[in-house]
Amino acid sequence: MRLLFRLLKQNVSVWQIVGFIVVNLIGGVIVLAGTQALADFNSFAGGEDELMSKGCVVITKPVKTTNTIGNLMGLRPSFSKKEIEELEDLASVSAVGEFNTLMFEVKAAFAIGDARIRTDIFLDAVPDEFVMKDFTPVGESSVEWSATPDSDTIPLIIPRNYMNLYNYGFAASKGLPQLSDELVEVFPIKLIFQPGDKNIVYNAKVCGFSNKLNTILVPWDFLQQMNRKYAPDERNTPARLVLTTDASEFEQSIFDYIAEKEYLVEGDASHVRLQSFVYTLLWVVIGIGFVFSFLAFLLLVVSVLLLIEKNKEISGIYELPTDTSLIFLSDAGDDANDGKTKEKPKKTLNAAQDALGEAGGTVVITGTYTHNGNKTPAGSVSITSTCKNDLFIWKTWCLYTRDAEIYNLNIRVDKDYGFFLHGGTPLVIGDNMTIENGPGVKYGLGIRAGEKGDFALTDVTVKSGYVRSIF
Repeated sequence: MRLLFRLLKQNVSVWQIVGFIVVNLIGGVIVLAGTQALADFNSFAGGEDELMSKGCVVITKPVKTTNTIGNLMGLRPSFSKKEIEELEDLASVSAVGEFNTLMFEVKAAFAIGDARIRTDIFLDAVPDEFVMKDFTPVGESSVEWSATPDSDTIPLIIPRNYMNLYNYGFAASKGLPQLSDELVEVFPIKLIFQPGDKNIVYNAKVCGFSNKLNTILVPWDFLQQMNRKYAPDERNTPARLVLTTDASEFEQSIFDYIAEKEYLVEGDASHVRLQSFVYTLLWVVIGIGFVFSFLAFLLLVVSVLLLIEKNKEISGIYELPTDTSLIFLSDAGDDANDGKTKEKPKKTLNAAQDALGEAGGTVVITGTYTHNGNKTPAGSVSITSTCKNDLFIWKTWCLYTRDAEIYNLNIRVDKDYGFFLHGGTPLVIGDNMTIENGPGVKYGLGIRAGEKGDFALTDVTVKSGYVRSIF
């Protein structure tokens, strides 16, 4: 870690570091801002229609002239089982719910000031999983979205545009007071069901308002039981469907399919499309932020790796072998040291060789080592260094009668006729070798191989570095 900080300090300017930090900050700010905007938009979109499950649209079939003729014959436009299955198979559609209608007459009665109002209405229901379950009208305890024919009070969800029509149309023309949402939620309403010649009266409470519905909604179980009890022979075919998605928004392909089939989206279809567009846009913004941060981080990592590689090329940072014994060697060392770490190296090559013993191993030059001769080692020995800045100063012969390899080493020959005395066993002058003559040295490094001239060229391999002669 200290080496990494040193490389950065030596090779990267303050402005480059500032640039990396600024770009990362920009990416982070974009991600955070996009995430906050997405959360705010979720809250806004959910708050506008908190009574219907998030991510849902209501579709119907259009009414055409042929439908009018069909109505006169008792036929009404509805979705077939095949059409419902096709919708369920669409990408991003998680569920399809059917609207069921109350199959007999129902009236609503309520009083506003001195005016007594009684009007025909119609009631629909969808499965309860498509509706949020708990509501808290003003001044009342929580009202659960459920009811049966034995219940005292029936919860209702009414369209928002019904309230707008009353407040800005009907109330103004009749001289009636306008009603706020809070007042309507505690407003006493009577529902009068009229199956045949019966009159069945229930209390009702408005639990909330929906922008996605153009009908008055009651709990599913209540409507099903009322139809089974009082209109068992009537066939309830779905003329409207509700589609939901587990994703944050519907894919554009859903709206393309709806347009292709000429279905209609209830409520504000443009709002649904706008919501889908905004979700997509916010996710794109968040993605751009992540790309900024990732690219900045990637650039920093690549820069560090390039610096390390560059430093390896310049100063020769080498990886030491891990499958052999290592003894460190330096002019600054002491033969009394164990030589097992670069902080406590040996001082002479003889002491390093003795520490390796018959098993042999690797002598690692650290810092500067000045060679003044050595005895024959007991085992095979390699000589290397930790860094190309380390220096092996060659002042006399170096004796080896065992297999030997020298690699990753910077050698300076400080005396003419410095050479290896080699006993005919394989000798390798390996990779990353730099062999130079010191001041006043004319001939440089040579290799004398074999005994009494008995030597084969295959015994000596020179992969790098300058060797004056092999003889």
